Amino acid sequence: MPQKGRGGHNNTRHRGKPKEMIRADKSIEQKYAKITDLRGNRQFTAETIEGDKKHCSIRGALQRVKMRVGDLVLIEPLSDDLNGKYQIMFRYTADQQSTLSKEGALNTVEQEEESDDEPEEAFVFESQLKENQETNTIDIGTNFIDGI
Repeated sequence: MPQKGRGGHNNTRHRGKPKEMIRADKSIEQKYAKITDLRGNRQFTAETIEGDKKHCSIRGALQRVKMRVGDLVLIEPLSDDLNGKYQIMFRYTADQQSTLSKEGALNTVEQEEESDDEPEEAFVFESQLKENQETNTIDIGTNFIDGI
């Protein structure tokens, strides 16, 4: 009889705990932003929900977190000057990002994208055109043709 296998169960001890999600605090001017450009030396350019571009750096505890273009982050101003530098406070995962969008925290981004579209009147399906043409046709009887 073969010996019973040992090991392979250590992975349960080292699983990561789920991170607590931090939300933006308007009283200290925190904002949601997406990373648009990597500038090197832990410096980034991020675009806020309102469309403003901000120069950001990573705070000390996040130095080991990998940041990529398109990541949703929480930024906070380093000083009272709102046009100055910002600091990245938290990076959201895909699950956390979907949770925020369901709660409505990221709705202003979706509204801006919708407003860039052409007016609804300019876009019509072919089936609607056919229905309109059918309702606008006039039935011409033989009496009308004979009168001409």
